[in-house]
Amino acid sequence: MAIKIFSVLSEALSVGDDLLPANADQMTLEVEEDILANPVLNFSSAEEYDDLLVEGGSVMMCGTFSIAEATIQKGWTSGEESSYKVGDRTGNSTAEEDDAARKADRFAPVFSKLEVPADWDWLIGNGEGGSGVTQTNFAPGVTDGGYIDASLTPAQWRPDQRFERTLPILEAIATDTGSGGGSGIGSGSGAAALLSQADAEFRKPFALVKDGETYYLSERAEKDGSASPVSFRVSDRELAVYLAAPANHVMALNHWAEYLNSNTEPAYDYEDVMITVFVRTDTNLRRKISLGTDPSQRDGTKTKRIAVPDAEMWLIAPGTVVDTEDGKLVRVEDTDLSLIVRDDSARLRSIAGLALAWYGTQRNTVDLPFIGHHTDVPLGSMIRGLGGRWHDMAVNTVVTQVEFQLDKREGIPETHIMTGYDELAFASLGA
Repeated sequence: MAIKIFSVLSEALSVGDDLLPANADQMTLEVEEDILANPVLNFSSAEEYDDLLVEGGSVMMCGTFSIAEATIQKGWTSGEESSYKVGDRTGNSTAEEDDAARKADRFAPVFSKLEVPADWDWLIGNGEGGSGVTQTNFAPGVTDGGYIDASLTPAQWRPDQRFERTLPILEAIATDTGSGGGSGIGSGSGAAALLSQADAEFRKPFALVKDGETYYLSERAEKDGSASPVSFRVSDRELAVYLAAPANHVMALNHWAEYLNSNTEPAYDYEDVMITVFVRTDTNLRRKISLGTDPSQRDGTKTKRIAVPDAEMWLIAPGTVVDTEDGKLVRVEDTDLSLIVRDDSARLRSIAGLALAWYGTQRNTVDLPFIGHHTDVPLGSMIRGLGGRWHDMAVNTVVTQVEFQLDKREGIPETHIMTGYDELAFASLGA
């Protein structure tokens, strides 16, 4: 028993850095004289597809959100805030009693939860806002050619969206000086380092708080020279985050009256908070190709879909804050649409090209019964077509079985040559 490996392609194709060879033994069979009976032809369904659609994974965006730019807002009501401030409500309560009352579960969001507004338009700036700040489409579309297009604004289904638990930024490059010479991550350094430093860990989402004109990562924050950290986590259920301090009103600077009883003083203003997060949008990478059928002649449209869910694109919006240095913000400095740190679209285009070559070619399987003992059509060879009285019938499939029957017709041998093919595993190519 032997296993024979052969190509099912009539022409060589490039898939990424790999070259898929063409079948080395191709032929057209003339079947005028030796044919015993009409061959059996089974028509494939490849010609029935009108379009090819290679569907990838998500387009994922990283950016800095803030109340200043209305990309986040407070996640509690004015009534909840008023009740939190009152505290114990029993009259002459002490600061300890009021602080204890404020720890009730119902007050958990107050001065803590920041959420993306329901009517957010998916535009994002640099977190600080102000005039002259460029707004970036945070949910760009993808063309049929598989390219990002910021002019497209596909709809987003918010109920299914969450902030990711990591950023597309490695700890090792978070304070890289970038290509521009200043503090930041440029496309010349950050993008290359992101996928090459195998031992580095992806950073977690973070918040920035402000003390005067000095910015801190919230979990390393200082107030008047003393450590005053504020922990940070993303919501499991929605596009929201939570800040956690010894008391929620640590984040209530400028929103807290002196007469309110508490043993904890406000330190930071939640309205100054910026968060850098990573979002999986509802936009997927895709490459769509028409197989050339005339739309006016179609009875509906039949599309061949090939799923490649692990092919993703990760982008960082320009101006995204990635760290602090001496109290100043460290930003992405790329001036294009965004810094692309992962782009699998080329893989989709390669797979689509291979699928086009496969599904764009008519393939028929045949069973050819010949009189006599024939060894000139070996296993694994490709029959491109049938000549002679078959008027150049296209076949384009490989010989998968050769059967010799030595005593079929009064001692006269027969040879059955059968071809076949199977679907290619397109999604595994170029991985």
